[in-house]
Amino acid sequence: MEPSGKEIYCYNSTAYDFSFKDGPFSDPTEAKELKRLLGNCDTECWTIGTRWSIVYTLAGFANLGMIIQAVLLAAGVYVLPSRLIGLFCQTFCCLLYFSVVIVVAVFRFNTIGRYAALSQAGSSITNIDGVPTISNERTYEDDGQTILRLWVVSLVYLIA
Repeated sequence: MEPSGKEIYCYNSTAYDFSFKDGPFSDPTEAKELKRLLGNCDTECWTIGTRWSIVYTLAGFANLGMIIQAVLLAAGVYVLPSRLIGLFCQTFCCLLYFSVVIVVAVFRFNTIGRYAALSQAGSSITNIDGVPTISNERTYEDDGQTILRLWVVSLVYLIA
């Protein structure tokens, strides 16, 4: 059951996570099949949506952690305690990064994530005369491709 606009949305979702559902879709046949698979998805499920906004946050924090850890190691050339702190944090940063790579894959390749990645609905918000408006500068299909590319780069970085 899709939300009709009268239901109360989940407190932890954003409009970005569920504004894709009305399409249009790049592959209508596959979109129809994915929507059929989402047949048991209730109002809460639709309003939780893709959780791609969570993907961006998690990936940002994981990359920031890796950068800080790398800076600590680099500073350790001159300051030994910095190197020790960086080495201590390395295990935790790598575990976090590994977890984030798995979470990104789950959110991008689950049924609702694949359904959103077919949507050609606008996903960027611009201000027109001070009013936030959804524009078609970027689409969910573009965002799905971007997440896929970033996931592949992260996976290569993790393996290498």
